[in-house]
Amino acid sequence: MTIHHLPRQRGFTLVELMIAMALGLFLVGAALNVVFANRQAFQIAENQSRLQENARAAFELLAHDIRAAGGNPCGANRVTNNLTNSAALWWANWAAGPIRGFENSAAGDGAHGIVPVGAAMNNRLAGSDAIIVMSANAGETVVAAQHNSGAAPPSFRVTNNQHGFTQGSVILACDEMDAVIFEATNIQPVPANTTIEHAAGGIAPGNIQANLGKTYANGTFLSRLRASFWYVGSNGRGSNSLFRLGVDGQPAPRLDEVVEGVTNMQIQYIERNPATGLLTAGTWINANQIASWPFVLTSPRVEAVRIQLSLSSRDQVGIDPATGNPKTIDTELNETIYLRNREYNP
Repeated sequence: MTIHHLPRQRGFTLVELMIAMALGLFLVGAALNVVFANRQAFQIAENQSRLQENARAAFELLAHDIRAAGGNPCGANRVTNNLTNSAALWWANWAAGPIRGFENSAAGDGAHGIVPVGAAMNNRLAGSDAIIVMSANAGETVVAAQHNSGAAPPSFRVTNNQHGFTQGSVILACDEMDAVIFEATNIQPVPANTTIEHAAGGIAPGNIQANLGKTYANGTFLSRLRASFWYVGSNGRGSNSLFRLGVDGQPAPRLDEVVEGVTNMQIQYIERNPATGLLTAGTWINANQIASWPFVLTSPRVEAVRIQLSLSSRDQVGIDPATGNPKTIDTELNETIYLRNREYNP
Protein backbone atom coordinates (compact mmCIF):
# COMPACT_ATOMS: atom_id res chain seq x y z
CA MET A 1 0.00 0.00 0.00
CA THR A 2 1.38 3.29 -1.13
CA ILE A 3 1.01 6.26 1.23
CA HIS A 4 0.88 9.72 -0.39
CA HIS A 5 1.92 12.64 1.74
CA LEU A 6 0.34 16.03 0.99
CA PRO A 7 2.86 18.83 0.49
CA ARG A 8 3.25 21.15 3.46
CA GLN A 9 1.22 24.38 2.89
CA ARG A 10 3.26 27.54 3.29
CA GLY A 11 1.96 31.17 3.69
CA PHE A 12 3.66 34.50 3.21
CA THR A 13 6.35 35.39 5.56
CA LEU A 14 6.15 38.50 7.67
CA VAL A 15 8.84 40.10 5.58
CA GLU A 16 6.91 39.40 2.37
CA LEU A 17 3.74 40.88 3.85
CA MET A 18 5.54 44.02 4.95
CA ILE A 19 7.09 44.45 1.51
CA ALA A 20 3.67 43.98 -0.14
CA MET A 21 2.05 46.49 2.21
CA ALA A 22 4.83 49.00 1.57
CA LEU A 23 4.42 48.64 -2.19
CA GLY A 24 0.66 48.98 -1.85
CA LEU A 25 0.94 52.09 0.28
CA PHE A 26 3.40 53.57 -2.22
CA LEU A 27 1.01 52.94 -5.11
CA VAL A 28 -1.97 54.32 -3.15
CA GLY A 29 0.04 57.40 -2.18
CA ALA A 30 1.09 57.98 -5.76
CA ALA A 31 -2.51 57.65 -6.91
CA LEU A 32 -3.70 60.04 -4.20
CA ASN A 33 -1.04 62.57 -5.20
CA VAL A 34 -2.30 62.41 -8.77
CA VAL A 35 -5.90 62.85 -7.60
CA PHE A 36 -5.03 65.80 -5.33
CA ALA A 37 -2.91 67.44 -8.05
CA ASN A 38 -5.72 67.07 -10.58
CA ARG A 39 -8.23 68.40 -8.06
CA GLN A 40 -6.06 71.42 -7.29
CA ALA A 41 -5.48 72.06 -11.00
CA PHE A 42 -9.24 71.87 -11.56
CA GLN A 43 -9.90 74.28 -8.68
CA ILE A 44 -7.30 76.72 -9.99
CA ALA A 45 -8.74 76.57 -13.51
CA GLU A 46 -12.30 76.94 -12.18
CA ASN A 47 -11.41 79.95 -10.03
CA GLN A 48 -9.42 81.59 -12.81
CA SER A 49 -12.38 81.11 -15.14
CA ARG A 50 -14.73 82.60 -12.55
CA LEU A 51 -12.41 85.59 -12.11
CA GLN A 52 -12.39 86.21 -15.84
CA GLU A 53 -16.19 85.93 -16.04
CA ASN A 54 -16.61 88.31 -13.10
CA ALA A 55 -14.21 90.83 -14.63
CA ARG A 56 -15.94 90.63 -18.02
CA ALA A 57 -19.36 91.18 -16.47
CA ALA A 58 -18.13 94.06 -14.31
CA PHE A 59 -16.43 95.89 -17.19
CA GLU A 60 -19.38 95.40 -19.56
CA LEU A 61 -21.89 96.83 -17.09
CA LEU A 62 -19.61 99.68 -16.02
CA ALA A 63 -18.83 100.53 -19.64
CA HIS A 64 -22.53 100.56 -20.55
CA ASP A 65 -23.27 103.21 -17.92
CA ILE A 66 -20.12 105.28 -18.43
CA ARG A 67 -20.38 105.47 -22.24
CA ALA A 68 -23.89 106.87 -21.88
CA ALA A 69 -22.89 109.60 -19.39
CA GLY A 70 -24.62 112.86 -20.24
CA GLY A 71 -26.55 111.30 -23.10
CA ASN A 72 -30.12 111.77 -24.24
CA PRO A 73 -31.96 110.47 -27.33
CA CYS A 74 -31.91 113.90 -29.00
CA GLY A 75 -28.31 114.95 -28.44
CA ALA A 76 -29.61 118.13 -26.78
CA ASN A 77 -26.81 120.14 -25.17
CA ARG A 78 -28.84 122.34 -22.82
CA VAL A 79 -30.32 120.53 -19.85
CA THR A 80 -32.48 122.24 -17.24
CA ASN A 81 -33.77 120.65 -14.07
CA ASN A 82 -37.32 121.25 -12.84
CA LEU A 83 -37.09 118.98 -9.78
CA THR A 84 -37.34 120.58 -6.38
CA ASN A 85 -33.99 120.82 -4.57
CA SER A 86 -32.27 118.69 -7.22
CA ALA A 87 -28.82 119.77 -5.94
CA ALA A 88 -29.42 117.69 -2.81
CA LEU A 89 -30.29 114.55 -4.80
CA TRP A 90 -27.19 112.69 -5.99
CA TRP A 91 -29.18 110.92 -8.70
CA ALA A 92 -30.79 114.12 -10.05
CA ASN A 93 -28.03 116.73 -9.71
CA TRP A 94 -27.25 116.99 -13.44
CA ALA A 95 -25.81 120.49 -12.98
CA ALA A 96 -22.93 119.03 -10.93
CA GLY A 97 -21.98 116.89 -13.91
CA PRO A 98 -23.45 113.74 -15.47
CA ILE A 99 -20.25 111.93 -14.51
CA ARG A 100 -18.52 112.51 -11.17
CA GLY A 101 -15.77 110.59 -9.45
CA PHE A 102 -14.67 110.20 -5.84
CA GLU A 103 -11.09 109.41 -4.94
CA ASN A 104 -10.11 106.82 -2.30
CA SER A 105 -13.40 106.53 -0.46
CA ALA A 106 -13.13 107.99 3.01
CA ALA A 107 -15.57 109.05 5.69
CA GLY A 108 -16.68 112.59 5.01
CA ASP A 109 -16.04 112.59 1.27
CA GLY A 110 -18.59 113.89 -1.22
CA ALA A 111 -20.28 110.52 -1.53
CA HIS A 112 -20.49 109.67 2.17
CA GLY A 113 -24.13 110.70 2.23
CA ILE A 114 -24.90 108.29 -0.60
CA VAL A 115 -23.19 105.22 0.84
CA PRO A 116 -21.06 105.57 3.99
CA VAL A 117 -17.55 104.16 4.30
CA GLY A 118 -17.19 101.34 6.79
CA ALA A 119 -17.04 97.62 7.47
CA ALA A 120 -20.79 97.10 7.72
CA MET A 121 -22.62 95.19 5.00
CA ASN A 122 -23.06 97.21 1.77
CA ASN A 123 -20.81 100.02 3.05
CA ARG A 124 -18.02 101.37 0.84
CA LEU A 125 -14.49 100.05 1.11
CA ALA A 126 -12.00 102.67 2.31
CA GLY A 127 -9.30 103.45 -0.24
CA SER A 128 -11.43 102.38 -3.20
CA ASP A 129 -12.72 104.85 -5.79
CA ALA A 130 -16.38 105.43 -6.69
CA ILE A 131 -18.24 107.05 -9.59
CA ILE A 132 -21.65 108.57 -10.38
CA VAL A 133 -23.03 108.37 -13.93
CA MET A 134 -26.25 110.01 -15.21
CA SER A 135 -28.08 109.81 -18.53
CA ALA A 136 -31.48 109.33 -20.09
CA ASN A 137 -32.56 105.72 -20.49
CA ALA A 138 -32.49 105.85 -24.27
CA GLY A 139 -33.38 102.17 -24.54
CA GLU A 140 -36.98 102.87 -23.51
CA THR A 141 -38.18 106.10 -25.11
CA VAL A 142 -41.59 107.32 -26.22
CA VAL A 143 -42.48 110.13 -28.62
CA ALA A 144 -44.70 113.07 -27.68
CA ALA A 145 -47.33 113.95 -30.25
CA GLN A 146 -48.12 117.20 -28.45
CA HIS A 147 -46.98 119.34 -25.53
CA ASN A 148 -49.91 121.18 -24.00
CA SER A 149 -47.83 123.70 -22.08
CA GLY A 150 -50.75 126.11 -21.60
CA ALA A 151 -53.14 123.57 -20.09
CA ALA A 152 -53.91 123.38 -16.40
CA PRO A 153 -52.01 121.32 -15.55
CA PRO A 154 -49.66 121.18 -18.55
CA SER A 155 -49.02 117.78 -20.09
CA PHE A 156 -47.41 115.75 -22.84
CA ARG A 157 -49.53 113.51 -25.03
CA VAL A 158 -47.46 110.55 -26.18
CA THR A 159 -48.02 108.20 -29.09
CA ASN A 160 -47.61 104.94 -27.17
CA ASN A 161 -49.57 103.93 -24.09
CA GLN A 162 -46.97 101.25 -23.20
CA HIS A 163 -44.55 103.84 -21.86
CA GLY A 164 -44.14 102.47 -18.34
CA PHE A 165 -44.34 105.90 -16.68
CA THR A 166 -46.30 106.18 -13.45
CA GLN A 167 -47.16 108.97 -11.07
CA GLY A 168 -43.87 110.13 -9.56
CA SER A 169 -41.71 108.94 -12.47
CA VAL A 170 -38.69 111.18 -13.13
CA ILE A 171 -38.51 111.91 -16.86
CA LEU A 172 -36.06 113.60 -19.19
CA ALA A 173 -37.79 115.22 -22.20
CA CYS A 174 -35.71 116.51 -25.09
CA ASP A 175 -35.81 117.97 -28.57
CA GLU A 176 -32.90 118.85 -30.85
CA MET A 177 -31.89 121.85 -28.71
CA ASP A 178 -33.10 121.48 -25.13
CA ALA A 179 -33.73 118.88 -22.48
CA VAL A 180 -35.58 119.14 -19.17
CA ILE A 181 -35.83 116.86 -16.15
CA PHE A 182 -39.24 116.79 -14.44
CA GLU A 183 -41.60 114.60 -12.46
CA ALA A 184 -44.79 113.11 -13.87
CA THR A 185 -47.42 114.29 -11.42
CA ASN A 186 -50.26 112.32 -12.98
CA ILE A 187 -50.89 109.85 -15.81
CA GLN A 188 -54.32 110.39 -17.31
CA PRO A 189 -56.01 107.16 -18.45
CA VAL A 190 -57.90 108.96 -21.21
CA PRO A 191 -57.18 108.70 -24.03
CA ALA A 192 -55.57 105.29 -23.59
CA ASN A 193 -53.02 106.20 -20.91
CA THR A 194 -51.17 108.65 -23.16
CA THR A 195 -51.36 111.92 -21.19
CA ILE A 196 -48.46 112.69 -18.85
CA GLU A 197 -48.99 115.73 -16.64
CA HIS A 198 -46.30 117.89 -15.01
CA ALA A 199 -47.96 120.17 -12.46
CA ALA A 200 -46.08 122.05 -9.77
CA GLY A 201 -45.36 120.00 -6.66
CA GLY A 202 -46.19 116.30 -6.71
CA ILE A 203 -44.65 113.33 -4.95
CA ALA A 204 -41.23 114.05 -3.46
CA PRO A 205 -39.11 115.49 -4.87
CA GLY A 206 -41.82 117.12 -6.99
CA ASN A 207 -41.59 119.91 -9.57
CA ILE A 208 -40.46 123.47 -8.86
CA GLN A 209 -43.12 124.77 -11.24
CA ALA A 210 -45.51 123.53 -13.89
CA ASN A 211 -43.79 125.51 -16.65
CA LEU A 212 -40.86 123.64 -18.23
CA GLY A 213 -39.42 126.79 -19.79
CA LYS A 214 -40.81 126.30 -23.29
CA THR A 215 -43.35 124.44 -25.35
CA TYR A 216 -41.63 121.34 -26.67
CA ALA A 217 -42.26 120.51 -30.31
CA ASN A 218 -44.13 117.51 -31.63
CA GLY A 219 -41.72 114.62 -31.83
CA THR A 220 -40.09 115.35 -28.46
CA PHE A 221 -38.62 112.24 -26.83
CA LEU A 222 -39.45 111.25 -23.26
CA SER A 223 -37.17 108.86 -21.35
CA ARG A 224 -36.68 107.84 -17.76
CA LEU A 225 -33.84 109.59 -15.94
CA ARG A 226 -31.16 107.04 -15.17
CA ALA A 227 -28.38 107.39 -12.59
CA SER A 228 -25.96 104.92 -11.02
CA PHE A 229 -23.42 105.03 -8.22
CA TRP A 230 -20.70 102.38 -8.56
CA TYR A 231 -18.51 101.37 -5.62
CA VAL A 232 -16.74 98.45 -3.93
CA GLY A 233 -18.01 97.42 -0.52
CA SER A 234 -18.57 94.65 1.99
CA ASN A 235 -21.02 91.95 0.91
CA GLY A 236 -21.60 90.61 4.43
CA ARG A 237 -20.04 87.22 3.60
CA GLY A 238 -16.50 88.04 4.64
CA SER A 239 -15.45 89.46 1.27
CA ASN A 240 -16.05 92.48 -0.98
CA SER A 241 -18.12 92.97 -4.11
CA LEU A 242 -18.79 95.54 -6.80
CA PHE A 243 -22.11 97.30 -6.11
CA ARG A 244 -24.39 99.51 -8.19
CA LEU A 245 -26.86 101.84 -6.49
CA GLY A 246 -29.21 102.81 -9.28
CA VAL A 247 -32.21 104.95 -10.14
CA ASP A 248 -34.19 104.34 -13.31
CA GLY A 249 -37.11 106.71 -13.39
CA GLN A 250 -38.10 106.18 -9.76
CA PRO A 251 -36.74 108.27 -6.86
CA ALA A 252 -36.11 105.22 -4.66
CA PRO A 253 -32.59 103.89 -5.43
CA ARG A 254 -32.10 100.17 -5.84
CA LEU A 255 -28.92 98.46 -4.63
CA ASP A 256 -27.54 95.54 -6.65
CA GLU A 257 -24.53 93.38 -5.88
CA VAL A 258 -23.06 93.10 -9.36
CA VAL A 259 -19.90 91.00 -9.02
CA GLU A 260 -18.46 89.11 -6.05
CA GLY A 261 -14.74 89.04 -5.35
CA VAL A 262 -13.87 92.62 -6.37
CA THR A 263 -11.47 93.84 -3.69
CA ASN A 264 -10.66 97.33 -5.03
CA MET A 265 -11.51 99.75 -7.81
CA GLN A 266 -9.22 102.55 -8.94
CA ILE A 267 -10.47 105.06 -11.53
CA GLN A 268 -8.59 107.65 -13.54
CA TYR A 269 -9.76 110.17 -16.10
CA ILE A 270 -8.45 111.99 -19.13
CA GLU A 271 -9.73 115.42 -20.19
CA ARG A 272 -9.98 117.28 -23.48
CA ASN A 273 -8.81 120.89 -23.63
CA PRO A 274 -11.67 123.03 -25.02
CA ALA A 275 -9.24 125.59 -26.46
CA THR A 276 -7.17 123.15 -28.52
CA GLY A 277 -9.56 120.24 -28.81
CA LEU A 278 -6.71 117.95 -27.73
CA LEU A 279 -6.44 115.58 -24.83
CA THR A 280 -4.68 117.26 -21.90
CA ALA A 281 -1.14 116.09 -22.54
CA GLY A 282 -2.34 112.50 -22.61
CA THR A 283 -2.22 112.47 -18.82
CA TRP A 284 -4.48 110.29 -16.73
CA ILE A 285 -5.52 112.02 -13.51
CA ASN A 286 -7.42 111.11 -10.36
CA ALA A 287 -10.90 112.34 -9.46
CA ASN A 288 -9.57 114.89 -6.98
CA GLN A 289 -7.59 116.52 -9.81
CA ILE A 290 -10.67 117.23 -11.95
CA ALA A 291 -11.38 120.96 -11.73
CA SER A 292 -14.89 120.86 -13.22
CA TRP A 293 -17.20 117.92 -13.79
CA PRO A 294 -20.05 119.63 -15.74
CA PHE A 295 -19.83 119.57 -19.55
CA VAL A 296 -19.26 123.27 -20.26
CA LEU A 297 -17.47 125.06 -23.10
CA THR A 298 -15.03 126.96 -20.91
CA SER A 299 -13.61 124.02 -18.97
CA PRO A 300 -11.82 120.79 -19.83
CA ARG A 301 -14.18 117.88 -19.77
CA VAL A 302 -13.78 114.19 -19.10
CA GLU A 303 -13.21 112.35 -22.36
CA ALA A 304 -12.39 108.84 -21.16
CA VAL A 305 -12.29 106.75 -17.99
CA ARG A 306 -9.74 104.09 -17.09
CA ILE A 307 -10.83 101.53 -14.52
CA GLN A 308 -8.61 99.08 -12.66
CA LEU A 309 -10.37 96.29 -10.81
CA SER A 310 -8.62 94.08 -8.27
CA LEU A 311 -10.24 90.66 -7.97
CA SER A 312 -9.71 87.72 -5.64
CA SER A 313 -10.86 84.13 -6.11
CA ARG A 314 -13.56 82.72 -3.89
CA ASP A 315 -11.47 79.69 -2.88
CA GLN A 316 -7.98 79.34 -1.46
CA VAL A 317 -6.35 77.19 -4.13
CA GLY A 318 -2.64 77.82 -3.72
CA ILE A 319 0.13 78.10 -1.16
CA ASP A 320 1.90 81.35 -0.38
CA PRO A 321 5.62 80.51 -0.77
CA ALA A 322 6.57 83.19 1.73
CA THR A 323 4.34 81.97 4.59
CA GLY A 324 3.30 78.48 3.58
CA ASN A 325 -0.34 79.42 4.19
CA PRO A 326 -3.20 78.81 1.75
CA LYS A 327 -3.91 81.78 -0.53
CA THR A 328 -6.40 82.97 -3.10
CA ILE A 329 -5.76 83.84 -6.74
CA ASP A 330 -5.43 87.62 -7.01
CA THR A 331 -5.36 89.64 -10.22
CA GLU A 332 -5.69 93.21 -11.49
CA LEU A 333 -7.38 94.05 -14.79
CA ASN A 334 -7.80 97.37 -16.63
CA GLU A 335 -10.36 98.76 -19.06
CA THR A 336 -10.46 102.12 -20.87
CA ILE A 337 -13.91 103.51 -21.66
CA TYR A 338 -14.53 106.50 -23.94
CA LEU A 339 -17.59 108.69 -23.47
CA ARG A 340 -19.94 108.80 -26.44
CA ASN A 341 -21.78 112.02 -25.60
CA ARG A 342 -19.56 115.05 -26.20
CA GLU A 343 -22.09 117.84 -26.31
CA TYR A 344 -21.34 120.85 -24.14
CA ASN A 345 -23.64 123.14 -22.22
CA PRO A 346 -23.02 126.78 -23.28
